[in-house]
Amino acid sequence: MPLTLRPMQDRDVDAHERIFETAFQPSLLPLFYPKTNGVLTPSDRQHGRTNTLKDLHSHPWLRSFVVIDPSTPPLPADLANLSASDAATSQSEGRVIGTAVWKIYPSPRTAEDFAAEKEYNLAGGYPPTANRAAMDAFFSAIDEAKARILGNRAYVLLHLLATDPEYHGRGAGAMHLAWGTEEADRLGLDAYLESSAAGRRLYEKFGFKEVEMLGFDSRKWGSEERIDHAVMLRPKREEKGVSGAGEGSGQEVKTGAGKMPNGTV
Repeated sequence: MPLTLRPMQDRDVDAHERIFETAFQPSLLPLFYPKTNGVLTPSDRQHGRTNTLKDLHSHPWLRSFVVIDPSTPPLPADLANLSASDAATSQSEGRVIGTAVWKIYPSPRTAEDFAAEKEYNLAGGYPPTANRAAMDAFFSAIDEAKARILGNRAYVLLHLLATDPEYHGRGAGAMHLAWGTEEADRLGLDAYLESSAAGRRLYEKFGFKEVEMLGFDSRKWGSEERIDHAVMLRPKREEKGVSGAGEGSGQEVKTGAGKMPNGTV
């Protein structure tokens, strides 16, 4: 059966958090959670779950999606906190294997807009056992690059993309990118992301080009080798009808009704 893509629901949050942790544990999470070598504690996971649910319901620019494999049942951990009815729905759909979070800024933003988003982000707080200094250094580098390259103009941001490692190469990442790049083209906007080495080739297929390398030196925070991230931009399409979505995934896309850099595909 083909993979499907749809908007993220509350019942998907535990799967989203699982995939996020599994995807980024080998790279950034050991820097952010050095006391546990990148393994999140139950309190850290609950913090992430709470903020993800909050974002789904109240973040003004957020669009979150999951990719599902209908031929495989959900993992028990993804169902453990669900009501009986939500668990039954998830069982009928299949296993969540990929997740993506986009932020859509459809018009130029004012100083008030930036201040409101900063206040919103700060309200989420830090995970209980996180290395706050390391997180601040990383996300400050991200914010500085966006301010320098994008200014206050409208754009589409790929905030997070992660795929269950068991499903790499199945097209989940391409499905997420097809949605985002088509949305950018529909709105006539640039698309922007930060990519690890793992995701760069896929992003290039969808028209993203490196602008610069992110100014974050992971060696200062415990990694033996520098973990670089490329800042990538996909300019808006001027010609009507040009999607720029690159090679199709060959999978079924169902979009329904209308925390970290990406790079895991």
